[in-house]
Amino acid sequence: MVYDKNIFTALDENKGGMINTSCGYNTLKIEGKGTIRVSHQNQDLIFQNVLYVPKLAVNLLSLQQLLIEQFVKLDTPSQQSHISSAELLHKSLGHVSYSRIRQKLGIPIKAPHLCKACAVVKVTKASFGHRSLTASKPLEELHLDLIGPISPLSRQLHKIGYYPSVLNSDRGTEFANSELGKYCHEHIIRQRFSDAYTPQQNGLAERFNRTIIEALKTNLADSGLPKNLWHEVLSSSVLALNQIPAHRSKKSPYELFKGHPIALEFFCPVGNPVAIVSNKNKSKLEPWGELGKLLGFNAEMKSYRILTSNGRILDSKHVDFLDYTQAQSSPDFLDNIQIEKRDTTPEVVEVPTAEVKEEVMIKEESEEEEPMQEDSSRGNLEEEDSADDEADIEEILIPAPIKPSSRILQDRTIKVIPVKYTHMTHLTFEPKTFKIAVSGANAQDWRKAINAELDNIKQHDVWLDQLETPEKVLHSTWVFKIKPATLSSPEKPKAQLCIQGFLQTHGEDFFDTFAPTGKFPSLLTLLVLAIDLRLPVKQFDVKSAFLFGPLEEEIYIKTPEGSSKTASYLRLVKSLYGLKQAPKNWYQTLTTWFQEIDYAPSVSDACLFIHRNKELFIFFHVDDLIVVGKPDEFEELFLSWFPNSTAHIPDTLLGMNLIMSTDCVELLQPALIEKGLELLNLEECKPVKTPLTPAVQLKRATDEDHQAFLKLGLNYRSFTGMLNYLACRTCPDLAAAVSILSRFNQRPGLSHWKEVVHCWKYLSSTKHLGLVLRPNSADLGERIQFYTDATWAEDHETQISQNGSIAFWKSCPILWNSKKQKNITMSSTKSELNALSDGEQEN
Repeated sequence: MVYDKNIFTALDENKGGMINTSCGYNTLKIEGKGTIRVSHQNQDLIFQNVLYVPKLAVNLLSLQQLLIEQFVKLDTPSQQSHISSAELLHKSLGHVSYSRIRQKLGIPIKAPHLCKACAVVKVTKASFGHRSLTASKPLEELHLDLIGPISPLSRQLHKIGYYPSVLNSDRGTEFANSELGKYCHEHIIRQRFSDAYTPQQNGLAERFNRTIIEALKTNLADSGLPKNLWHEVLSSSVLALNQIPAHRSKKSPYELFKGHPIALEFFCPVGNPVAIVSNKNKSKLEPWGELGKLLGFNAEMKSYRILTSNGRILDSKHVDFLDYTQAQSSPDFLDNIQIEKRDTTPEVVEVPTAEVKEEVMIKEESEEEEPMQEDSSRGNLEEEDSADDEADIEEILIPAPIKPSSRILQDRTIKVIPVKYTHMTHLTFEPKTFKIAVSGANAQDWRKAINAELDNIKQHDVWLDQLETPEKVLHSTWVFKIKPATLSSPEKPKAQLCIQGFLQTHGEDFFDTFAPTGKFPSLLTLLVLAIDLRLPVKQFDVKSAFLFGPLEEEIYIKTPEGSSKTASYLRLVKSLYGLKQAPKNWYQTLTTWFQEIDYAPSVSDACLFIHRNKELFIFFHVDDLIVVGKPDEFEELFLSWFPNSTAHIPDTLLGMNLIMSTDCVELLQPALIEKGLELLNLEECKPVKTPLTPAVQLKRATDEDHQAFLKLGLNYRSFTGMLNYLACRTCPDLAAAVSILSRFNQRPGLSHWKEVVHCWKYLSSTKHLGLVLRPNSADLGERIQFYTDATWAEDHETQISQNGSIAFWKSCPILWNSKKQKNITMSSTKSELNALSDGEQEN
């Protein structure tokens, strides 16, 4: 809008109207509309539809129009997002609904927009109505259910002076057992159980579980904190939720229980950047503080729990909060989502605040968590209100789970990414979705891999166009991996189209699924035979093996991403990876072809086939084949029947390196050992001479010992699993140690973990040593030498002995084992007889 008529290059004075001024009650008359030309930096800018308002005091230029016409470019920080005070309060109170803030706290607040994290996480079910009776005092009536494991605040009883009268729970063994029943009987507590398969009767506790998990997942999604800190985020989320007044009360659950409220100004969103005063000695030129993120609250001390930039967790009152910004990287399930509004009724609960004062070193993890069961009912997430939250809530001491089940929230602090044992490579970027693969780094290489996979599927005639909409449709997904280099092939990206087989139904689209795999002693025996008789050995790799298996069931899939097919659906006529019956179909296809060319299966191993003239032997494990004998004729037949397959000298098999020579073969697993040492930061450790500390006696972990291990944030089972794979393949010297260490997989302690580290230190000095098979033809002909031994009452807690056995053929080890006996023996003689019996069965 301009007031000077002379600057118009074209003006239509027939265009009129009125405009309102900023004061709201004054108006100005528009006396025309036209075009003006402005010169800026030797460039002419033309503005059209400019209003002529003579009574304007100054000429006005619209920044919005400049942006639309692309006359200016607005540079803004790319990693900051403005957040309103309403949204900040919503996030500070554990993502509680805006309606509850208005109704319960009396704050006139309006939802600026639908919270993305709430929309994704809060998947709810319809309410089963309100309870008719309420408790009259704290702890009078308890509703119990498990979502643990969560470390209890303390073991003291009757902390606030109230005693429970009724315990409401389901009939799980954690509640319906003689020990709890005896305790309730002695303390005059009535147990009330819900009927089987009727969780609605224990709806309050079930509802609390959902509310706790919703608050946890929403805060994790919004803050971008690692999932292994779920217990910390859980405590802060529940504390914030309990500041909202309960139903039928003007006081919050926290105030009703503690007798005093917490000021809302005390709370800030979890994940808020902060500056904290450092407790380390600083030089004069160093800053006094360090950066971190808000992790939780210590309501008793009015302090904050902070995750520092170097991975420590500290409690401090000396905290300055920086501007809150959205998480830089959100979880996968917040990307490219379709928001569905659902009807929810969140509850207010309280769990004990984690008061771990020690500094904990945090190791980030990436793991997928199973989604909660969803309901298709629809409603409005942001306008939800709670029901059945009128009960006074106690500081629940959640018991440790007696038996793991799908209802228990796993302790992610000891969860790390499982290590693949079959191929160990250096860390490389592997896209998680098709969209990332074709648009991210190395998109050209991944597109080539995708096209190669689709071309391979086309060559195998895996599917047919389906024009009509089928009754049941399975979906597919792309899996992207970097295939490590071997002696016969370089490192390369690989794309695999997989079917989501977990959607299949037994008896409808699959039946039998079992497919045997080759036994490792059979492979060792075959290699010994090859070296002894000087027979050639060759390895065959089948490309896309499962695509050769015909499919009998009628299965339809949605046309996958990247396919050039125009049909919306496809019918599978051959197996694809991910189908439950795919391994069985491939095994039947391969073995049927073996029998057609005069090969018969071995009596002892379904994956060992022998030619009728006994001059050629074939061992296979899924799609890897080892052929012993003169394979020229077989190779020609094989490559013609299974095109695109390869034949080469053995190099890697089942994660092992095979080094062949004229008089021996050596099997090694240095990559797996180096990977384990790298994960434990033991690359430069001092080696030890034994797998376990001499004369060590390991016992069940005490509570203190177990808690000390949990603070390390490591996965005990993952490292014993790697040791077990080594012991079963190329390291027989680890068999006894792994058997002992694996007894404590369920509940390890710090003492057990020290022995696991000791075992890895032993491997650091033997990682380049392998299992050598050098047959001795003069050694008792074709006989197998079998040795067994046993300890007696080796386990001081159970008095059960330990077995050990090993079998040799032609002076080469082909089978070994070490395990705990099943019963107590009265003498060392009986213990050794048990070992002999178990060893014969193993053989």
